[in-house]
Amino acid sequence: MQKEIKTDRPFLTVKEAAEFLGLAIQTIYQKSHNREIPHYKPNNKNIYFKKSDLIDYVLNDNNLIKSDKQIEQEVIQESIGGL
Repeated sequence: MQKEIKTDRPFLTVKEAAEFLGLAIQTIYQKSHNREIPHYKPNNKNIYFKKSDLIDYVLNDNNLIKSDKQIEQEVIQESIGGL
């Protein structure tokens, strides 16, 4: 079960972001380095994350795994639209 991150701060640390996403800390650093995940690095030191940015990252359409039914419906829509 996911831990609830309790903080009044607007930003999460790397450790908190890892806990929030259920990823290893090293994975968070890697995704930050590869610019795969939005982050902030004030004064070029510690890395911080906005919780809302992390939620948007998870819910990004590129991360969506569609069901067979959704794919089938899209194919039907595309074939109808092409007529």
